[in-house]
Amino acid sequence: MENKYILQKSIDTYGEKAIIDLFFEESAELTKALLKARRYGTDPKRISDIVDEIADVTICLEYLKMIYKCDKAVDDRIDYKIDRTAQRIAELNSRQDWKSQLYNAFTGGKC
Repeated sequence: MENKYILQKSIDTYGEKAIIDLFFEESAELTKALLKARRYGTDPKRISDIVDEIADVTICLEYLKMIYKCDKAVDDRIDYKIDRTAQRIAELNSRQDWKSQLYNAFTGGKC
C-alpha cells in the first residue's frame, strides 16, 4: 500500500500529463533495449537493461491505472485475454476441451 501512496504523490506532484509522457519515454526505452538484445545478443548487461526497462514500464502502467481509475477493469480484461489466448493455443493443437488440455500440459496429467 505504501507504493500506491508514493505513486499517487508522484502524480499529484508532477501532474498526469508528465506521467503519461513518462510512459511514452519508458516504453520507447524498453523497445530500444529489446531491439538491441535481438540484434546483438543477450549478454548480462543487455538483460540487466531489459529488466530495468520492464520495471520502469510496469511502474508507469501502475500510474496509468491510477490516473484512469481502472485497476479492476484492467485485471478483468487481462484474465479474459489470457483465457482467450489459452483457448486459441489449444485449438491450434487440438479441438479437445482446451482447459483440460492446458491443465494436462502443465501438470503432466498429475494432480
